[in-house]
Amino acid sequence: MSQPQIDFAPLIRARFTDDGIQGLRLVSVEQRHTTLSVVFEGRSDTRSGRFGVRIRTPRHIGDERWRQFVASDDPEEWVSMIIPLEIVEPYETTALQAHALPDAEGVIWLTD
Repeated sequence: MSQPQIDFAPLIRARFTDDGIQGLRLVSVEQRHTTLSVVFEGRSDTRSGRFGVRIRTPRHIGDERWRQFVASDDPEEWVSMIIPLEIVEPYETTALQAHALPDAEGVIWLTD
């Protein structure tokens, strides 16, 4: 019997406080199948504006994508590893160099 796919959107949403994470404020998060789209406001000291990342999620606990980040079976632990590596780091390393124009919703996508 296969495991149900985890909806990571509420777990990401719960990690962002009113002050954001490292100054990044969550605008929206949505999961479709195994892609999590996270849109956030950038920091004024780095580059302000709306930015987004698309994160490939595991199909189930324990699959290859899961084990890239954690050894446990805890979805919250997986999310705690994803935020710095797949959200904060792409913003900090590519936002200043990003030459992409915002999409129709005003989001500059840092990942495909």
